[in-house]
Amino acid sequence: MTEKQKNILILLIMLALVAASVVIVYPPSEKTKLGLDLQGGLEIILQAQGEVTSEQMDQALFVVRNRVDKLGVSEPAINRQGTDQISVALAGVTDPGEAEELIGKTALLEFQQVDQALSQQVGLGTMTQEQLPEGKELLYETQRDDEGQPLIDEESGLPVQTPYVVDAEPLMTGEVIEKASVGRDNLTRKPLVQMDFTSEGGDIFEQVTDDLAKQGQILGQPQQMAIVLDGEVQSAPTVQEKISGGSAVINY
Repeated sequence: MTEKQKNILILLIMLALVAASVVIVYPPSEKTKLGLDLQGGLEIILQAQGEVTSEQMDQALFVVRNRVDKLGVSEPAINRQGTDQISVALAGVTDPGEAEELIGKTALLEFQQVDQALSQQVGLGTMTQEQLPEGKELLYETQRDDEGQPLIDEESGLPVQTPYVVDAEPLMTGEVIEKASVGRDNLTRKPLVQMDFTSEGGDIFEQVTDDLAKQGQILGQPQQMAIVLDGEVQSAPTVQEKISGGSAVINY
C-alpha cells in the first residue's frame, strides 16, 4: 500500500468516525430543497443549519458522494457552494423523491463485529446471502484507487468490493464519539486517527474492545470490528487488546 493510499484510507476512516457531526451539518427535515430540472434531471441544494466548519462541510460532501454513487447516476456534479451549501446536479433522474430521500437522510455510523469464518466462505463463493444464519448480515467495502475513486472490475464493469459478514446488532454507534482528528505517530511519523469518546462512549468502547480481545485470545485469531457508514464498510481493523481512557488511535 502506497503512502497516498494510506492517507486516503485514513481519511475514509476519519470521515466515517465523525459522521455523527454530518447530522448537524444537514438535518433532512430543514435543508433539502428541490431546484430546477436539468434536461430531465434534478438539482438539489443542501443547506447547512447553523454555523459549520469547512471540515464539517467536507465530511458532508463525502457522505453525499457515497450516496449519489448508489443511485447509479452517470457523471453527477457534486460541489460545495459557498461556505454552507452543497449543490447536487443529477442528470436523467427518473425518481426525484428517491434521490431526495437517499441524499437527505441522516448519516448512520455503526461498529459491527465481523464473522471472519462466514466472511471467508462468502468470499470463496461457498455461501450466499440467503444462507446466512439469523442475526447476520452481508455488507461490502468498496476498494478504491489512489485518488479515492472506486476500482472497477474490467470484466463485469462493477466496483470491486470485499464482502464482510457482520452481526446485525451493532456493538456501538457514532453517537458515542465526541470528535476525531488525523495526525502522525511521534516516532514513526505514519498517519493515524485519534478518536475521543463521550464519557459514556469511553466506557462502552472499553467493554467492546475488551470482549473482542478476549474472544481473539480464545479463538487464537484477533477479531475484527467493522466501521460501517450508511450500510457500507469503511474499514475493519483488528482489536488486539482492551482500549481504555476515553480515546483510541487507529494507525497503519
